[in-house]
Amino acid sequence: MNDTISYSQQVSMIGATKAYDGSGLKANKYSNFHQITFHISPIFDFIYYETIILGKRFDPIYLSPVLYMAAQGIGGYDDNLQMGMAIKLKPVNNFQFAFDIFADDLDFNKLVKFNFQGRHRFAIKSGISYTPANFFFSKIDLDYTLITPYTYSHYQGNDEDDLIDTGIYNYQDGTNFGKHIGTIYDPNSDVISLTFDFNPLPGFYIQFINSFVRHGNVCENYSDSEILQLLQAEYGQYATDGSIFTHQIYSGKQNVIQTAQDYLNFLNQNHLMYLVKSQIKLTYNLPNLWKTFSIAFNADYKFVYVHNYGISNNLYPGGEIVYNSQSSTYVWNKKSYSKEELEENKEVIADYYKEKWINNLTNIIENYFSLGITLKF
Repeated sequence: MNDTISYSQQVSMIGATKAYDGSGLKANKYSNFHQITFHISPIFDFIYYETIILGKRFDPIYLSPVLYMAAQGIGGYDDNLQMGMAIKLKPVNNFQFAFDIFADDLDFNKLVKFNFQGRHRFAIKSGISYTPANFFFSKIDLDYTLITPYTYSHYQGNDEDDLIDTGIYNYQDGTNFGKHIGTIYDPNSDVISLTFDFNPLPGFYIQFINSFVRHGNVCENYSDSEILQLLQAEYGQYATDGSIFTHQIYSGKQNVIQTAQDYLNFLNQNHLMYLVKSQIKLTYNLPNLWKTFSIAFNADYKFVYVHNYGISNNLYPGGEIVYNSQSSTYVWNKKSYSKEELEENKEVIADYYKEKWINNLTNIIENYFSLGITLKF
């Protein structure tokens, strides 16, 4: 519209997977995205966007250029809705600043009181890009990404009583075939990345990528009572690996994990994973002697160091505490407990699984090499 407003819309058919391990694949899952961009000035853009993920039906209401929040309310749907705002600022030539905040769930009652603890599920990415002319590098990017716990996750119950079962498929979480749609990083992470691009000779490109990642398993914060409930669940019913498959609901929408509901728990765990990655990419494009196709040679080396590798292992697997209906007792570690005895020993039981998880943490160093040829025609 007169170079001042632009509108974009995208509909994707994506794959649903089993709710708590990302395995399997089923169709009939859809991701809808639309955004409106206000070109306020040649140096400033403001963007508002929404995404909605649904399954088991295709709904044409999300093809209309109206707010997804309103469209969802008209039908009384419980689809996975998120929204975001972004800005792009170009104050001088060859320099750009961008900021993007993606809101999955926010507790506005707490935010208006400046209480930043609670059910705040969001992601932020900001960064600068500089492309100098006639300099020893052609581009530099510096960006920071933050993802709070449970962002992109979404509850999926069965069709009968809307409770969580083992092996059901999640048609509403932020994944396609078990892989993140929004970001490659798990919730409860932040990342700082620095990239340099060089073009020393015609057709020859060098790229240096350096990044530092922090990540914590939010399940380490659970209370002893919450841990007991997870251990009594069926094996595979819940994910306690702190990934996108981990969410704050036990068995139904009204049965939430209070530790997740009342506290943000962003990177405040006792054990965090630290990942350092350094990478160099080399590309050489042969002179284009033929109009129909081109040839490029590629080489890549990546060094990765991970401190506390194993953070993403399940902390509290289900099926560890089994109820014996005949004796009305609970069996844990080959020993029977009454309900009262189980409650009295909850700290010991919780510490047992925490120590087991901690003892499996380790540090690793990995090196990756790749060579390739690219043909385009």
